[in-house]
Amino acid sequence: MFKDHKVAQLGLFLQLTSWFLFYCSPRTLSNCIETTLFLIALRWYPFHEVEWNKNKGSWKYIVIGMISIIIRPTAILLWIPLGSIHLWRTNKRLSLIFKNVLPSTIFVFLMSVILDFWFYEKIISSLYNFAMFNVFTGGSAFFGTNPWYYYLVDGLPAVLTITLPFVVGYFFVRSSNASNDLIYAGIFYVFFHSLLPHKEHRFLLPIIPIANIYGGYYLRSLITKRQMKLFLTLISITCLINISCAFFFSTIHQSGPLKMVEALRSKINDSDSVNVLYLTSCYNIPQYVYFHDKPDVSIRALDCSPNLEMKENYIPESDEFNSNPLLWATKHDDLINDANYIVIYQHNFELIKDILLKHFLICHKQYHGPILANEHEDHYLYLLCKHQHN
Repeated sequence: MFKDHKVAQLGLFLQLTSWFLFYCSPRTLSNCIETTLFLIALRWYPFHEVEWNKNKGSWKYIVIGMISIIIRPTAILLWIPLGSIHLWRTNKRLSLIFKNVLPSTIFVFLMSVILDFWFYEKIISSLYNFAMFNVFTGGSAFFGTNPWYYYLVDGLPAVLTITLPFVVGYFFVRSSNASNDLIYAGIFYVFFHSLLPHKEHRFLLPIIPIANIYGGYYLRSLITKRQMKLFLTLISITCLINISCAFFFSTIHQSGPLKMVEALRSKINDSDSVNVLYLTSCYNIPQYVYFHDKPDVSIRALDCSPNLEMKENYIPESDEFNSNPLLWATKHDDLINDANYIVIYQHNFELIKDILLKHFLICHKQYHGPILANEHEDHYLYLLCKHQHN
């Protein structure tokens, strides 16, 4: 899609210096695969007029795009506008639909059904289940809700940082060589994500390369004798902001759980048979991934399961604990008595310490971070170890 080599270089520069990509990419999130497949598929997408009626290779981007949808169904929000634009522009619509779109999508969908059948041993579509739970029944709200404008005032500024004003600047220096197709796809993607109740920064991962492309066009416009000083200043600021954010969020921000698990590991021998109880926020602390070499470690965390069976007055165990830790601890004293180690946030420990200190002592205190994700976290985590005489 680039007809200017310098634009491609500057877009790549913004991509490589993005703190959020640096932060997310090492994690095994489907959003990373979604973003990667999206970028690969763009290699064969017809951005320019000379390509609009050449449908011969379109199946390549359609197949890869469909795979990204199967893996992460929200990717369809990128491909609906791009596919519609392609269909509108081409003079060979029937050929595109019947020779490319239908064969490619049907093939990939059938492969996904076969894989699901192999795993679940029954006919099932994970794509359908994802859509039913997260979209049509509003199940995603179980994991937290945010207002519709969340991505506009928090999400995009946070993940794009200084690239966001570059994208705004693009609209003032628009190049005749640039295709705006990805702008439309990005707007469509953010708009429909804003309608869903549950929002997370990582959901915006596919927007980052789109923003970097158009940010590259803006920076390219500054490569003139008169504006070279501004160009170099913005490049320096981009590096400074992204390196600072990458360092903070990768080493300090919410680092407590990882360091706590390391402290816990150091106290358990490979042959020890121990029970560990996590009294923390949902999905907050790693579990067995850190204990593969310690087969006799049993971990019990608060149940955070959504109400898949649609039970009336359903309250997950995690909410029950957070609403009244003392009542929960009294009710589940058997779990506390059976545990050898307990991980708990400081404020919850203070609420039930009279119960816990009967059997445990604080053997490690870990700083969690300066910014808390929710009201159930605290700046410090405690590791409680059972008294030796017990």
